[in-house]
Amino acid sequence: MDEVRTAEDIAHLDELAEDFIQTPSMSNHEVLAWLEANPEPYAGEPVEQVEVAPRRRRQQFLEGIAGYRSDIQGAQVRQIKWIAAEAATYARQAPNPIQESIQDRVFMTEVALTLGITERAALNLIERSKILTSERHLTLAAVENGLMTLGHAEVIADAGLDLFVELAERFEREAIDLALRMTPTKLKPALVKLRERLQPEDAIERHKDALLDRQVRIAPNQDGMGELWASLSGEDTVAIDAKLDACVRSIKNAGGEDGRTASQLRADVLVDLILNDDSGMRNIRPVVFLTAPAATAVGGDAPAELQGQGPIDAETARKLIELASGFYRVLISPTTGKVVDIDTTARHIPESVRRLVTLRDGTCRFPGCNRTAVGLDLDHVDDYADSGYTAADNLIALCRKHHRLRHLGGWNSILDAEGLVTWTSPSGRVDVTHPDNPVELPDQNPTPKPPPKVVDPLEAWWNPSDLSGPLPFRRGGTPPPNN
Repeated sequence: MDEVRTAEDIAHLDELAEDFIQTPSMSNHEVLAWLEANPEPYAGEPVEQVEVAPRRRRQQFLEGIAGYRSDIQGAQVRQIKWIAAEAATYARQAPNPIQESIQDRVFMTEVALTLGITERAALNLIERSKILTSERHLTLAAVENGLMTLGHAEVIADAGLDLFVELAERFEREAIDLALRMTPTKLKPALVKLRERLQPEDAIERHKDALLDRQVRIAPNQDGMGELWASLSGEDTVAIDAKLDACVRSIKNAGGEDGRTASQLRADVLVDLILNDDSGMRNIRPVVFLTAPAATAVGGDAPAELQGQGPIDAETARKLIELASGFYRVLISPTTGKVVDIDTTARHIPESVRRLVTLRDGTCRFPGCNRTAVGLDLDHVDDYADSGYTAADNLIALCRKHHRLRHLGGWNSILDAEGLVTWTSPSGRVDVTHPDNPVELPDQNPTPKPPPKVVDPLEAWWNPSDLSGPLPFRRGGTPPPNN
């Protein structure tokens, strides 16, 4: 059992912490000036051993932070038990497997919004909570008693998935023994070896299952940069790495590095292999949204906005403009900065309403989702089946996953004149999402279209075997309409 700390103990620890935080007696400039004047200040003088802090005080400090860690882990264990219990409650409320899948998705989304984490992180938290309170209960007990961290437990829970029942207990006991003497980072590869040793015969099937989760994602970064992340087969990643290295060596042998480092060359080679043909020209014309002032296009310095990335400098914007095969004229209010209108004169373009909504929303409008709006579903806020009209002030961009969740998961959304979408979850939680580019919509008096034939959405749209995937399908593989 942990030693109970009194208020006096906590105050003492705070005082010790303050002792370690001292204002420097000299500024950085003064220190540098002194070092220049005294390049070897201690030359020839005996080195005096200075004790940073008395031994007892350092021991108290270490005991104090260990105690705080114990408190934190205790709270984490309580959270895990609570999440697992609530997840089971959600599942019991569902009358059939389809509704259970929907309830799981709703629960995951509400946990993500409440804790301020991504849906993927929330899903991992929920699944690990279920595992640690059932098959890996010994691991959770070790965390609760301070024998290991929650990081160790998460690694054990992930590595032990889908083990044969007769091997699960042996795996957990050996994994706990390993966790007691190494960090979570070192534990992960050790458990991969342990799993292969205990259950080598199903390695091929497990690899096939893991391949189903292969994916590529992008994320914006600072200063006009972006990140590209891929989860691929191990042999493919090794082959790609070797290909990049071989290309870099070839460039260096030909003297074409132009002062670029190996890392910079690898990045340039990757871009060339994906986007350029043998002549070095771009061999694809992706559809992207670049919003730039007219003055920037002819040499001005005002920055532009690249959808899915964020602000980019004027020079980069002009390079992209040179690659463009056509333009959309966007009228922006000089006083509010809001998009007022977008024309329909460009060649090979979608309808003007779709472009306007895509430009306004920027990303999926569901709380917490950051998928770029280009190519997403446009969903009627007032359902088309209920005589809802098709216009920008009744449409929002939603990725297929959240489009499905809105209709089947009991979420309510309201779109106001400023482009704000107010969401209310099934449990009553309220979140508001903001448009990337607010617009001033003209007065619209659309004529409602006759409602289409109403089809049971659970029968026509939902695929319970594809809860985690982004695309539900109708029978025959046709995606649902934008409604």
